[in-house]
Amino acid sequence: MVTVVSQERFDAVTGYQAVDAVSGEPFTTYWHFLSAVAKVPAFCNGVVGGMYSRFKAEAMCAREVAGLAALIITQTNGWDEELVDEDSNPVELWQQGLKVLEDADCDASDELLGDYCLYFDDPDARDPFFDDKDLDPLGVGLVPRGAGYIYGADMYYWFSQVVYGDDSLTQDPTLVATDPLTWWMSGLMRWMIPMMGKPAPHNIMLGQWAATADESDVGLTDGFGAVAALFYGADQCGMAQHPVANLRSDVYK
Repeated sequence: MVTVVSQERFDAVTGYQAVDAVSGEPFTTYWHFLSAVAKVPAFCNGVVGGMYSRFKAEAMCAREVAGLAALIITQTNGWDEELVDEDSNPVELWQQGLKVLEDADCDASDELLGDYCLYFDDPDARDPFFDDKDLDPLGVGLVPRGAGYIYGADMYYWFSQVVYGDDSLTQDPTLVATDPLTWWMSGLMRWMIPMMGKPAPHNIMLGQWAATADESDVGLTDGFGAVAALFYGADQCGMAQHPVANLRSDVYK
């Protein structure tokens, strides 16, 4: 991993990230990232499917890291085109990832106002499986948080159970945006694990998955383009000059 993502490269794309509210230091470090990756041994080490079997392991790892980085950097971007560094030079958008730790539009202090936030956190729309589960007793909302922007009862519950083996994250969902290791793990969970009847980006990028005819029709074919369609197809794919989609593609390349 360190041969693909050095600390210098990591620092170059996280120099304008969010800071810890108490210490004032950068929220997450290179070592937080490596610690999270170490908990997911199949990341950058999976079985490569036939279509990519000609590529070396390091190239496939670089491909997977680039895909994950492109999603996270665009999802958590500051999008400040007027931001400048200490020498008054413009800060490129690709350097503004990790600036947003959770969806600012769903700040709990605003009592989850708006249909957009309520969509992620509507108890009436939950699967009956969660009826007897004690979810979010603090009332902070199961809204998008973390590197994976996990949301809703399904993602929070299984993230807590599968990754941590307990209900710590459903009892306090804010941990996804306040604990650096948990923050990264949310991104790795969405990357590695098939969810909601959809393939995992990890499987797509390694060529372990083949699209059905219906999936091909909506842009889920192969490679990073399929990953982008998986997450954002309805909102961004097929739209010329979409700023988020263009940045995501540029970061990946």
